[in-house]
Amino acid sequence: MKKLLVWILSLVVVACIVLVEARLITINQAGGLAEIMDRYNPLVKKEVVFVRINEPVSVNAFGDATYRQKAINKEGKTRVIEFRATHVLKEDHFLKLKVKGSYVKDYKEVTLNHVPEKVIELL
Repeated sequence: MKKLLVWILSLVVVACIVLVEARLITINQAGGLAEIMDRYNPLVKKEVVFVRINEPVSVNAFGDATYRQKAINKEGKTRVIEFRATHVLKEDHFLKLKVKGSYVKDYKEVTLNHVPEKVIELL
Protein backbone atom coordinates (compact mmCIF):
# COMPACT_ATOMS: atom_id res chain seq x y z
CA MET A 1 0.00 0.00 0.00
CA LYS A 2 2.84 2.37 0.87
CA LYS A 3 4.56 1.69 -2.45
CA LEU A 4 1.35 2.42 -4.35
CA LEU A 5 0.93 5.74 -2.54
CA VAL A 6 4.55 6.74 -3.26
CA TRP A 7 4.11 5.74 -6.90
CA ILE A 8 0.91 7.82 -7.30
CA LEU A 9 2.46 10.82 -5.55
CA SER A 10 5.53 10.58 -7.79
CA LEU A 11 3.30 10.45 -10.86
CA VAL A 12 1.41 13.57 -9.76
CA VAL A 13 4.65 15.47 -9.11
CA VAL A 14 6.04 14.51 -12.52
CA ALA A 15 2.79 15.57 -14.23
CA CYS A 16 2.92 18.97 -12.50
CA ILE A 17 6.54 19.49 -13.52
CA VAL A 18 5.71 18.60 -17.14
CA LEU A 19 2.80 21.08 -17.23
CA VAL A 20 4.87 23.91 -15.77
CA GLU A 21 7.78 23.23 -18.13
CA ALA A 22 5.42 23.03 -21.13
CA ARG A 23 4.04 26.45 -20.23
CA LEU A 24 7.54 27.92 -19.93
CA ILE A 25 8.60 26.42 -23.25
CA THR A 26 5.58 27.67 -25.22
CA ILE A 27 5.36 31.17 -23.75
CA ASN A 28 5.54 33.74 -26.58
CA GLN A 29 5.87 30.98 -29.18
CA ALA A 30 3.77 30.61 -32.32
CA GLY A 31 3.24 27.49 -34.38
CA GLY A 32 1.78 24.03 -34.37
CA LEU A 33 3.50 22.41 -31.40
CA ALA A 34 2.96 25.44 -29.14
CA GLU A 35 -0.72 25.51 -30.16
CA ILE A 36 -1.26 21.88 -29.23
CA MET A 37 0.54 22.16 -25.91
CA ASP A 38 -1.25 25.38 -24.92
CA ARG A 39 -4.66 24.08 -25.94
CA TYR A 40 -4.59 21.24 -23.42
CA ASN A 41 -2.42 22.74 -20.66
CA PRO A 42 -4.65 23.81 -17.73
CA LEU A 43 -1.98 26.29 -16.56
CA VAL A 44 -2.34 28.46 -19.68
CA LYS A 45 -4.88 31.25 -19.25
CA LYS A 46 -7.51 32.27 -21.76
CA GLU A 47 -7.54 35.87 -22.97
CA VAL A 48 -8.74 38.17 -25.74
CA VAL A 49 -6.26 39.81 -28.11
CA PHE A 50 -6.66 42.15 -31.06
CA VAL A 51 -4.86 42.21 -34.43
CA ARG A 52 -4.90 44.42 -37.51
CA ILE A 53 -4.88 42.20 -40.59
CA ASN A 54 -1.86 42.33 -42.91
CA GLU A 55 -0.98 40.10 -45.84
CA PRO A 56 -1.11 36.37 -45.13
CA VAL A 57 2.17 34.51 -44.73
CA SER A 58 0.88 31.81 -47.06
CA VAL A 59 -2.22 30.71 -48.93
CA ASN A 60 -2.66 27.04 -49.85
CA ALA A 61 -4.32 25.58 -52.95
CA PHE A 62 -7.71 25.50 -51.21
CA GLY A 63 -7.59 29.22 -50.36
CA ASP A 64 -6.83 28.76 -46.65
CA ALA A 65 -4.65 31.62 -45.43
CA THR A 66 -2.06 31.53 -42.63
CA TYR A 67 -1.36 34.75 -40.75
CA ARG A 68 1.49 35.67 -38.40
CA GLN A 69 0.55 38.94 -36.72
CA LYS A 70 1.39 41.19 -33.80
CA ALA A 71 -1.40 40.71 -31.25
CA ILE A 72 -2.17 43.03 -28.34
CA ASN A 73 -4.30 42.32 -25.28
CA LYS A 74 -6.46 44.86 -23.43
CA GLU A 75 -3.59 45.80 -21.10
CA GLY A 76 -1.32 46.61 -24.07
CA LYS A 77 0.94 43.55 -23.85
CA THR A 78 2.14 42.54 -27.34
CA ARG A 79 3.19 39.22 -28.80
CA VAL A 80 3.26 37.38 -32.13
CA ILE A 81 0.39 35.03 -32.87
CA GLU A 82 -0.17 32.64 -35.75
CA PHE A 83 -3.63 31.65 -36.95
CA ARG A 84 -5.40 30.28 -40.00
CA ALA A 85 -8.51 31.43 -41.85
CA THR A 86 -10.58 29.57 -44.43
CA HIS A 87 -10.11 32.47 -46.86
CA VAL A 88 -7.94 35.56 -47.31
CA LEU A 89 -9.11 38.26 -44.90
CA LYS A 90 -9.50 41.95 -45.73
CA GLU A 91 -6.36 43.94 -44.97
CA ASP A 92 -6.36 46.75 -42.37
CA HIS A 93 -9.45 45.33 -40.65
CA PHE A 94 -9.44 44.50 -36.94
CA LEU A 95 -9.97 41.05 -35.46
CA LYS A 96 -10.79 40.06 -31.90
CA LEU A 97 -9.23 36.67 -31.15
CA LYS A 98 -10.07 34.38 -28.24
CA VAL A 99 -6.82 32.62 -27.42
CA LYS A 100 -5.33 30.25 -24.90
CA GLY A 101 -1.60 30.80 -25.19
CA SER A 102 -0.76 30.13 -28.83
CA TYR A 103 -4.02 28.32 -29.53
CA VAL A 104 -6.59 30.50 -31.32
CA LYS A 105 -10.04 29.25 -30.38
CA ASP A 106 -12.08 31.81 -32.30
CA TYR A 107 -11.79 35.10 -34.14
CA LYS A 108 -14.29 37.74 -35.15
CA GLU A 109 -14.01 40.93 -37.19
CA VAL A 110 -14.75 44.03 -35.08
CA THR A 111 -15.12 47.71 -35.83
CA LEU A 112 -12.70 50.31 -34.54
CA ASN A 113 -15.26 51.30 -31.88
CA HIS A 114 -14.93 47.87 -30.24
CA VAL A 115 -11.12 48.00 -30.00
CA PRO A 116 -9.69 49.42 -26.73
CA GLU A 117 -7.85 52.76 -27.01
CA LYS A 118 -4.59 51.31 -25.70
CA VAL A 119 -4.68 48.66 -28.44
CA ILE A 120 -5.38 51.20 -31.20
CA GLU A 121 -2.35 53.23 -30.16
CA LEU A 122 -0.05 50.19 -30.37
CA LEU A 123 -1.46 48.82 -33.63
